[in-house]
Amino acid sequence: NKIIDAQTLPLLIYDWSGPTYRNESGGVHGLDRLEEFHRIETLFVGTKEQVIKTWQVLKEAYIKFYDGVLDMEMKVAKVTPWWMAHAGGTTESGTTEIGTFDFDFYLPYRGDRNKEWLEVQNVSSNGDKYPNAWNVKEKNQEYLWSGCAGASMERIVVAFLAQKGLDHKNWPKEVKEKLEMKMKNI
Repeated sequence: NKIIDAQTLPLLIYDWSGPTYRNESGGVHGLDRLEEFHRIETLFVGTKEQVIKTWQVLKEAYIKFYDGVLDMEMKVAKVTPWWMAHAGGTTESGTTEIGTFDFDFYLPYRGDRNKEWLEVQNVSSNGDKYPNAWNVKEKNQEYLWSGCAGASMERIVVAFLAQKGLDHKNWPKEVKEKLEMKMKNI
């Protein structure tokens, strides 16, 4: 039940406050599937145009980081958002306004490249689903849009070490430089 001034939009919020607890299907079987993990959660609220733009910018930034900086083998897939799937809905393959991009990383130690991928990150445009449910509007009484993104720190580390190994000499240059800078005073 909030009215938000358009001049304050978009709202860009992140949460890195602690653990997330989740009972995932498939069972717990190591660091890649935990009942407790630390997630970076990002929320963005604004006009339809602002949310779609933020969604696209975040997707490209994640690709740049995971592929360009960490040099990770990954695939990005547009999927039906979990909240739509639970309600039996789907997003049309052609929609450019609502949906989720999942970032899956190959885990070499688990075998088959056709099956053994781990979702590490996602970014979603949720349309007006949540602002409508919580009655969040702009001053002109129009419902706003929202989007979100989430990543598991443990899953990022597992995927990175699975692909790059424990010997930091084999890690990408930027990662080695950051590590050396952090370790310099230890």
